[in-house]
Order: sequence, then C-alpha cells, then structure tokens
Amino acid sequence: MILSESGQAGAGGTAKPWIDWLTAGAFGMATYQVTLRYSHSPNRTLGTLDWWLACFAVALLLAQRFRGLRFTVPRDVLFLLLALSASIAVSTIASGDILDSLPRLAMYGVLSLVAVATYVEYRDTSRIPLQAYCWAIAMVHVPFVAEVLLWVHHSSLPFYPQGVRVPNFSHVRQFGEAGFLAAVSGCVLMAFSRWWIWLSWSLTCLALAGIMAVGSRGALLSWIICAVLLSRFCPQRLSVATLAFAAFLVSAATVASLHVSGVMPSPNIFFRIQSLGADSGGPGFDSGRLQIWLDSLEVIAAHPLFGLGAEAYRVSGCCDRTLRQSHNFPVQMLMQIGVVGCSLLVMLAWLAVRKLGGLRRTVGLMLGTEENRALAAIIAAYLFYCLIDGLLYHPLPLIHFALFCGLLAAGLRQHMHFTSPVSRPPAHQKP
Repeated sequence: MILSESGQAGAGGTAKPWIDWLTAGAFGMATYQVTLRYSHSPNRTLGTLDWWLACFAVALLLAQRFRGLRFTVPRDVLFLLLALSASIAVSTIASGDILDSLPRLAMYGVLSLVAVATYVEYRDTSRIPLQAYCWAIAMVHVPFVAEVLLWVHHSSLPFYPQGVRVPNFSHVRQFGEAGFLAAVSGCVLMAFSRWWIWLSWSLTCLALAGIMAVGSRGALLSWIICAVLLSRFCPQRLSVATLAFAAFLVSAATVASLHVSGVMPSPNIFFRIQSLGADSGGPGFDSGRLQIWLDSLEVIAAHPLFGLGAEAYRVSGCCDRTLRQSHNFPVQMLMQIGVVGCSLLVMLAWLAVRKLGGLRRTVGLMLGTEENRALAAIIAAYLFYCLIDGLLYHPLPLIHFALFCGLLAAGLRQHMHFTSPVSRPPAHQKP
C-alpha cells in the first residue's frame, strides 16, 4: 500500500470474532449519536464534531502504537503530501475567510486519520469484518427512517412549508444520504448472510422505502448501481439480483399504494419526478444543478490554480446562495483546491496504484475477495452519488466513506500479501 508497515503480519489481527462485532457496534452507536446530535445543523456543529473525531482518531492511533501497530510514510509519498499541504494552505489563505474554512478543512484531515487508523487496524487480519459494520450501519438507521416515515404520515401537502428538512436532518437530501448508506449495507448483507438473509432483506426494504417516500432520486439510483455491481461480481449473483429486485419492487409498491390510497400521502419519488417536469412549472429534472455547475465553472476559471479553500462555494458568492456546496465532487474539489491541489491528489492516487503493482494488479486485488468486491461496489456507487450530491461534504457520509476506504485499503493489502510470491512457500515445500 501507499504506507509502509512495520511489525509482523498478524500483529493487528483480533483474537476473537466478537471483538470485531463489538468494534462495529461501537461505530454504529457513534454514528447514531452523530446523526442525533449534529445532523440537524451540521454546519453550526462542525467544530464540535471535529474535536470529538480528532480525539477518537488520536486515541485509536496511540492505542495501535502501544500494541505495536506502526506505519511509516515513504519519502515519495511524504513529498507529495507536503506539497499537497502547502497547496491547501495557499488555497485557504486565498479564500479570504480562513476561520470559516478551517472547520471543514479540519474535518477532511481528521477523517483521513480515521481512514489510516482503520487500515492499520485490519491490514494484518485474516479477513475484513465487513458484515459486522454493515449490520451496524443498517440497524442504526431503523429509528431514523421510522421517525421520518411517521412524520410523513402526520404531514400533508405542502410537505416542506418551513424548509426542506425532516426529523433529525437539516435537509431531506441528507436523510437520503443516510438511507443510501443503510440500503447498500443491507444489499451487501444479502450477498453475505446465510442465516439472517430475510432480516437483511427487510432492512434493505425499509431503507429503500424511506428513500422513495421522501423522493431522493440520487440515493435510489446510486443504490441500484451498487446492487448491479454486487449482482455482477459476487458469487451469489442470482440470489443477490433476485433479492435486490424484490426489495425494489416491494418498497416501490408499498410507497406508491400508500400514497394513491390516501393512507400515507408522501413527497415520494414518483410524485417528485412528475412535479419536476418542465410542463408542470418545476425546476426541471436536474433540479437546477446544471446551472449551479455552470456558475461554479466560472469561479473555477477565475481561480484555476489554487481555488478558494474548503468553503469555496460559499466564499465565492456564486450560484444558489441557499446552498453551501456545488453538488458535484470534481467541481467541488476544483473550487476548493484548484488544478494544483487536484493534480497532486491524482498523483497520490496513481502512486498508490503503482505500489500495488499497477492498474491491472490493483483491479485484480479488488476482485480477489468477496469483501474487496463488496467494498469496491460501495465506493463506486458512492463516487457516482458524489457527482450529483454532497456526500463528500456532509459529515455523516464522510465518516462512512473514511471507514469504507480504510477497510478497502486493508483488504487490498491483505490480498496482496497473500498472493505475493514472497508469502507463498516454494514449490518443493509443503505448505
């Protein structure tokens, strides 16, 4: 991997499976508290959340060091990281509003440490405990989707008279992001679980029903992409495809029938697609995003090299002033750190691929184990979702993204070590 490890293989392995479940459960409870305490006003509470996450990341890294789990950064990687840090510093200074940019910049830095700590924790284990984390993510979403559906049941047209928010979330779009996380986790569990497959299917249906009931098109489409990838690359292809399609049909039929019958009218995805049409006077199927991106490109053209810092969209004063980000990750990054910073990120990514043995070898490692394939499918769906929404801007999906990236990095390192010629016994020796 891009980090050089020290210590013996297996040093980071957990002795008993229940420790993995306990760790995943703790992660689930932590994200539950983050949702409960910070998602109702993520911008105002970002500084406090930064401190909690920083304490967690530092404590975890120190505990790992005490257990003999260490890592070093190669010189070529260190050089690029220092260059990237200098570039981001220039971007932040150029923003003209350093104090406003620092909390989000700190969020990015702290979650990078969380991803590193996750990688170090599992890089030497025999298996990535992906199922445990997916159970935690899917289960903690249940009370939130239940509360939102109850709110929908007691609401009436227009559903958002005081702003587009739902219980525990500052915007209905952020609830869709949380639903996406739960739905893809349930889909992964359908591919892995044997004894609890109907429970995982039910959790997937519940998450999808929440997504459809509030009309989150991006979340639904991104889940479909994840389900298709899992159906294509997981061993239980037919089973996963059948269960995912059934979950989609049951959720859609339930939401639609409740709306049409008048039992629970909702701002559901069918109603929303119809209302977005140009002939109905709506903002269009793109919900105004195309104009936001075009306006953002003008800002990028005006500040091409270093951008305007971590809060570039707000600082620039462009576009839709009711928003704080551009709903497109490449555009967001170009606005924040410019061509220079983005080029350094691409160089770091390419260097990581080279250290894994090249592009073909990296793809082979991603497809080498069931966990790696599932994680690659989740991250691919994540990146698609980032093209039309702010998953890599809002704290809750950023926390999960750091977890998934750390788990995938550990999985790639595990499989690379397992398939390395050095790790295999010579042909004349018995294993």
